[in-house]
Amino acid sequence: WQGTEQPQTELPVFVPICEESPGREAAPEGGTFKGPIIVQFYCGTQGASMAYQLAGDEHWRLYTGPIPLPKGETTIRAKAIRIGYKESEEVEASFVVT
Repeated sequence: WQGTEQPQTELPVFVPICEESPGREAAPEGGTFKGPIIVQFYCGTQGASMAYQLAGDEHWRLYTGPIPLPKGETTIRAKAIRIGYKESEEVEASFVVT
């Protein structure tokens, strides 16, 4: 590491993609959207991988692409990881699809 402190992986950001939100704005806390909707993740740390859990999941899943959400409420937790960096803190958002 440059200096004496291990670098920190940036927080992942949720970006909903649907008719009313075409993937241009982040929704860090989620929100209510008219379906159908997919949610993509973004992390500003180059080379970072992201993992996520949907409400009720026991294990983390590797994020590999946008996640389609069903009607109703879905809570997503995510974190970003990069070798040689500290893991990001976890972020959580609730999306309601009508």
